[in-house]
Amino acid sequence: MATLHIQYGTLLPSKAIRRPFALPQDINLVTSDHLLKQDAYDQTTQWMVLAGWECQDLSPAGQGKGLAGPRSSTFYPLVNLCATLQLLQPTLPPAFLFENTAMQTHKDPNIAVRDFQVICSIIGQPVLLDAARFGAGAHRLRNFWTNLALPHHLTCWAAEIHRDPSLFSDMWLEHGRQSIKAAHSDFLPFYHPCNIKDERHRAFPTLVAFPISRAFRDLNAGTVYDTITKTLTQPNVTERESLMGYAKGTTWTPTISDLDRHMIVGRAMDATTLEFLFAMCKSLFVNKWSPQTTSVTSIPTDHYTINTAAVSVYRSTPLGDENLHWWQVDRDTPVGGLGMAFASLQGASSETHQAQQLRGEKYPQSDVWGDPTFLDYIRFNKYPDDMSQEKRRHIRKRATTYSFFGDKVYHTLVDGSQREVPPPEARRDIIISNHEETGHFGYYAPRTVSA
Repeated sequence: MATLHIQYGTLLPSKAIRRPFALPQDINLVTSDHLLKQDAYDQTTQWMVLAGWECQDLSPAGQGKGLAGPRSSTFYPLVNLCATLQLLQPTLPPAFLFENTAMQTHKDPNIAVRDFQVICSIIGQPVLLDAARFGAGAHRLRNFWTNLALPHHLTCWAAEIHRDPSLFSDMWLEHGRQSIKAAHSDFLPFYHPCNIKDERHRAFPTLVAFPISRAFRDLNAGTVYDTITKTLTQPNVTERESLMGYAKGTTWTPTISDLDRHMIVGRAMDATTLEFLFAMCKSLFVNKWSPQTTSVTSIPTDHYTINTAAVSVYRSTPLGDENLHWWQVDRDTPVGGLGMAFASLQGASSETHQAQQLRGEKYPQSDVWGDPTFLDYIRFNKYPDDMSQEKRRHIRKRATTYSFFGDKVYHTLVDGSQREVPPPEARRDIIISNHEETGHFGYYAPRTVSA
C-alpha cells in the first residue's frame, strides 16, 4: 500500500490507507464496536465498502453448495457490516461495490434462480460484466452490485464498449511464450465474444485460485507453449497479474510463495473492469443519471433470517426496453442505491449534498420523517392540491408499507411483521443504548435495531 501511495499519491492519499488492518481480517468477527472505534459514526466522512464474498459455493466451477455453503455464506456478515454502517451513518450512508461470480449461469436452478434471487432481494440487481470486453487479457464474467449507478444504465453503457480487435493473448506473455489457437469461438452468456475458432487467442479463460485448473492444461484454451523449453505450461504469476490488469510484481513480497501469489491473483477483482466501472459510474453521476434519493428498509432472507440486513433500495424510471438482455430482470425491481456516493468521493461540500437532495424533488425524501407530505398522506390520506399525478402514484405505492398510529410511524416488512420507525433525533440514543446493552450489534442488529 505504501508503494501504491508513492506511485499514485493523488488517487490514493495517505488517509485512505490509515490503519488498514485495524478491523479483524475475518469478516465474521467484525462488530459495531470495531466500527465505532474507527470513527464509523462520523457524519462528515463517507465510507466505501469494496468487497467480494467467497464464490466457491456459487460458482459453476465449484461444488454447488450454494449460498448456504460454508464459504459463500460470508455474504450475510458482509451485508450486515454494510447495514451497520448505514445505521451509524444516516446522513452520509456508505457507498458499496460488491462482486461475485455469474451464478445465474449455473446449471443448478437452486443456485441460478433461488440463491441469485435471495441475493438480489437484499442488495439489488447487479450488472454482469466480462473483463475481456474492456480489453483485459483474460475473461472474467462477474456480477457487480453497486449504489454508485443504476445497473441497467451500466449494462446499456457497457454494451456500447467494444474490445480492440488488435489485442491478442500473447501481448501479456513473456518473451518466448505464446498461446495456442482457439479451439472454439466464445459465445454469450458465458463469455464476451472475442476468441474465434482456429485463430490466434485474444483472451485467456478465467484465472482461478487453484493452480491445476482444467482450462489451463491438456491443450485447453489456457495452455501456453514455451518456445525456449519447448514445453506446454500455463501463464506464470507475473503474466497472471498483467492479464488481470495489475502491474507486474504487484503480489510479490519476499515472504509470499508463487503458489500463494497464484491464489491471491485468482481471487482478486479484475483491475481493468474496475477501472471502466468506476469511470462509467463517475460519468453517470456527472451527467445526473445516478440515484439522488434512497429509502431504507429491512428485508428478511430465506437463509439465516436472523441476519436480516437494512438495505437501501431505489426505483428508477427505466430506459428503453430494446436494450434488455436475458440476464436483466424487470426494471421495476428494486436496485441497490444509497446515492450521493461520488459527490463525497470527489470531495464535494455539504452544500453540494444539500443541492442534490433539492434536485431530487421528483421522488420523496428517503427518510419518512424528512418528508412532511408523505407523513400527512399516511396520517390523513390527503395530497397537496398542486401535487403531480406521478408523485401521487409514487406516494401511494410507498405508503402500502407504512402506517401511522398515534404519534408513531410503523413499517410493514415483507413477512407481514411491523416495526416502528423512530424519528431521527431518537436514533442515536437507540444505537448507543443497544450497543451498551448488547456489547455489539454489527452482526445481528439490523434485525433488532433497524426494524
